[in-house]
Amino acid sequence: TNPTPSAWHAALAQTLQNTHKPVLLIAHSLGAILSVHYALGQHTGTPAHSIAGALLVAPADGTYHQGPDAARVAAFMPPPAQPLPFPATLVFSHNGPWLATTQAHTLAQQWGASLLDAGYSGHIGQDAGLDHWPLGLNALHALALTSHTQTRPFSA
Repeated sequence: TNPTPSAWHAALAQTLQNTHKPVLLIAHSLGAILSVHYALGQHTGTPAHSIAGALLVAPADGTYHQGPDAARVAAFMPPPAQPLPFPATLVFSHNGPWLATTQAHTLAQQWGASLLDAGYSGHIGQDAGLDHWPLGLNALHALALTSHTQTRPFSA
């Protein structure tokens, strides 16, 4: 399929509109980039107040990946460079095809996110053989505790 920012943004917006409490987003690859765009209000002009935190797993950086799938993610690029208005954790792999380790560090710094090294886990998806993925579950637990106790001002 060919993902489009507008369709994915609309789906995320609808999902968040149906929530009654702030949510923790768990987003992988291109979904992580979309989540950051959405949270910063870059498609609507309004920040997402219903998001309490985000676990951003292996964000896809279309400027890094030059494989055959690179063209289909170009509309989501470049990744935003502003701080997120909520706690976030960026999980990266040293041998991921969509994100260089140095760019993971840069994005985490720009987004104000903590950085979690997943070792050599490829794109940290179903093909990585992670099974129940204790590292991810622990990261989500820590993020939940952080987002429950930390408030950050929202800004447009």
